[in-house]
Amino acid sequence: MKPRIAVIGSTLEGVACAHSILDQKPEYQISLITEDAEVGFPEEGESPGLVEFKEWGGIPEDWYGNLGSQQPNGESSAVRRSWLLKSLMTCFGKRGGTILLRGCSVSGGASSGSVSFQGGGEVGSGSIHFEQVVDCLGAKEEGAIWNGGVCDTIVLGGDCLSGIRADGTVEVWWCESEPRDVQWIQRMSWTGDDPTSSLIDDIRTGVEKATIACERKRPG
Repeated sequence: MKPRIAVIGSTLEGVACAHSILDQKPEYQISLITEDAEVGFPEEGESPGLVEFKEWGGIPEDWYGNLGSQQPNGESSAVRRSWLLKSLMTCFGKRGGTILLRGCSVSGGASSGSVSFQGGGEVGSGSIHFEQVVDCLGAKEEGAIWNGGVCDTIVLGGDCLSGIRADGTVEVWWCESEPRDVQWIQRMSWTGDDPTSSLIDDIRTGVEKATIACERKRPG
């Protein structure tokens, strides 16, 4: 039987972790467990998607599919984060990963543990043993409160941080003074230290957790 690893949470960190384990241990059975029926449609609005095109080298192409109008190019410095997350999740399934739509609780340590889950369908509840369980639910963000918006014009000045998406829209974040005379297509809010590094930091954290899991000796 293939060794089994569970990744808890369909956050960007969690999906990156699951993909990275597949890269490092293709012989493992990887299950990503989430309560979110619609990954990529955040209830609290978009989180930061600012990312320089050169940083895309850290995201393997087989992790995500065609993002359509959001497909990064040499001119883009932002991506619609929810679209990227949904694409990462879809490609994880295509690569052979298993997605379990369940609420869950974990007993045991990080080296091994049983995941008790609750959910709909024919199997409403149950328990699965995994050699390893990786928690990627993500701690509640701490730091400054940022407001954000998407518009179709370049926004300059003040404390604004912005990036241009491949579709020509502009993603803007600010801490204090909202830019004036801007027609917003979408409004957002986020708590954290730096929206310019949020996306790449979450992916790197997921990869780091995957590496730790893959290097850990199997129990028994």
